[in-house]
Amino acid sequence: MNPLLKGTLYILLGATMYGILASLVKIGHQHSIHTAVLSSSQFIVGWILLVLLTTGYTRRYKNRNVLQLNLKEKKRCILFGLSFGLTGAMYYKALETLSVSQGIILLMQSIWMSVVLESIIQKTWPSKVKLLGALGVLIGTTLVSNVIDSTHPIHIEGVIFGGLAAIAFTISLYTSAQVLPHKHTLIRTQYFVLGGTIATVLFWNMDLIHYGDFRLNDWWILCLLAICGTVGPPIVYSIGLPIVGLGIGGILSSLEIPITMLLSSLIVDEFISPLQWSGVGCMLVSVTVLNWARI
Repeated sequence: MNPLLKGTLYILLGATMYGILASLVKIGHQHSIHTAVLSSSQFIVGWILLVLLTTGYTRRYKNRNVLQLNLKEKKRCILFGLSFGLTGAMYYKALETLSVSQGIILLMQSIWMSVVLESIIQKTWPSKVKLLGALGVLIGTTLVSNVIDSTHPIHIEGVIFGGLAAIAFTISLYTSAQVLPHKHTLIRTQYFVLGGTIATVLFWNMDLIHYGDFRLNDWWILCLLAICGTVGPPIVYSIGLPIVGLGIGGILSSLEIPITMLLSSLIVDEFISPLQWSGVGCMLVSVTVLNWARI
């Protein structure tokens, strides 16, 4: 298989898993589980699963040196991994005062941020195809968010947290693409998620004590959040992003929005307008044209 196609498929798989999260969070709210518990449990349970997965894999792996990091490398992974936890925490915080549509617009500013960051790192100007792809996705995102018809007031606090979430998401994409890419994906991801867990727990702190109660029969929600938000995407992004690059990866990751919309329509019965579906079409066409020119 073409390496670029393989990397693209990994990113799309990660975006699909991320797209499931919004519906899971809404289901969690319907079960009276606080956002602080959902966010923190997602990382805590996810990190535990990754430790178990890495431990089991290490025992069967002949060259165990590949699965080991020195203290400096561990600290670096944990430090950059903070961005994983801060992305979710900042985004959830923004949604306390913004509509989901406004929150999506702000979070997906990571599209152009990732293109700019990649250009700064590589010291090259983005190609026309990449710029057009990013523009097409941003237009599609605007239509998808229904911001044109939205009457929801805009709060400066929500805008600030939404912008910080976009910055954190861009850094997390950079982390998956550039931080110790020669090391094994599982061991990198384990320490990335450890950093994300630390950031999430510190961010919500006292809310975890005040709203920490939930029913044991809701365990499946927390496990699915961990698998789809903390275990799966970091692993496949750590494989795919070094192949496709940060800029293209940021554009591809935006496909979590159509997945979110589709599942919201099917699972939680949200109405999706024709204007929003046209935005989905614009995004899909942009991503298809972008990758057709590269693969």
